[in-house]
Amino acid sequence: MQVVPIRRTSRALRRRLQVPAVADLGVGGKSNATRRRRSRRSRLPLLLLLLGLLYLAGAFIHLEWKIYQVNKELEAYRQQKEALLEEQARLQEEIRRLNTDEYIERVAREELGLIKEGEKVLLPAQPGEDVPSYVPPPPGHQFRD
Repeated sequence: MQVVPIRRTSRALRRRLQVPAVADLGVGGKSNATRRRRSRRSRLPLLLLLLGLLYLAGAFIHLEWKIYQVNKELEAYRQQKEALLEEQARLQEEIRRLNTDEYIERVAREELGLIKEGEKVLLPAQPGEDVPSYVPPPPGHQFRD
């Protein structure tokens, strides 16, 4: 038997001609090019799985961030509620104080100049003025018959 030398060709030419070289044949008679094609095909599901996992991780991180923001906003609303409840209690106490008889009487005496029945009013004399014989009643005083 005579051995015929195989002429070496470039890989690009062999691919174009689709003639596997003897040196490219691997185990089982399959060429390395076929293995590479299968290798690329087997990478596609892995790549899709990886992209899917990345998407799910991104969605999870986004949801966690939203939950964090909502909890932060909720805490701010709770603090605002506490401040408003304290202010409401303070205002209710002030309303209760303003509705007492003592406060109403004090405002009537100081701001309106009213006096109780039978009460005498002493007005201080100004230096250098004569003491009047008649002192008009304070504003808002009503005479009784």
